[in-house]
Amino acid sequence: MYRDEPGRELTGQSIARATLIRLANYETLYPDRFVPEIAVLKGRAFELMLDLESARAAYLDAATHDTELREDCLQRAERLGTLLEASRLRMSGDSPEDQVELLWRQAMVLRERTTQMEGTTQHALARAATEQAEVLHAEFLAAHRWVLASGDRRAEVALVNLVGNHRESWRALEHALRLARFYRELAEEELRLHPPHTAGFDSARVNDHLDQALDLLARVSQADGRPERMVAMRELDTVLALREMVTERSR
Repeated sequence: MYRDEPGRELTGQSIARATLIRLANYETLYPDRFVPEIAVLKGRAFELMLDLESARAAYLDAATHDTELREDCLQRAERLGTLLEASRLRMSGDSPEDQVELLWRQAMVLRERTTQMEGTTQHALARAATEQAEVLHAEFLAAHRWVLASGDRRAEVALVNLVGNHRESWRALEHALRLARFYRELAEEELRLHPPHTAGFDSARVNDHLDQALDLLARVSQADGRPERMVAMRELDTVLALREMVTERSR
């Protein structure tokens, strides 16, 4: 679930969601059959959806039955509990800086737990949970960079680290696309604040942002068989047109 994209059934629906629907239907028809087994399957489905709280509850429910599944369910629930500790962290304030600090701490706790869970059946889940926490941290920085000290730089570092930390993830191309869009946002923002025809225009700064976006988009556009490829190809054309426009207007 970290290296490979979550599976889909023949209808195209997520396997996790389809599983939960079918289990619910089965429980309605046969309420007393395979109760612990159904709870375990629910736990696995919730894990695929990164619903750690529901997965833990499902495993604990399965563990109430005296079956051979009980010990494994207790272990899985315990490991999920350690991951959920990150969501219980709190900060004393509620400013944007406090929120950034909270999201960063949550990501660090999850990264530590991921290392501790190496070799277990839930290691990939822990990596996926850590990745999502780092996404939230980077996105918050990007969304609030105007009100944060050195906001542009901090957001860039977070997005660059996200790309570097999760090269093995099935979401790696998604992260690269987000970073490319960030560089494009910076370039377009600079063009709005300092148009090419004005004295404050910095062509080197704008072109640097655009070149970094182009480099990322070019790489993603070569990923055969991935839907991100088509997105990158279209965005590549847009950024190339934008660069040409900047060159024309800055003469």
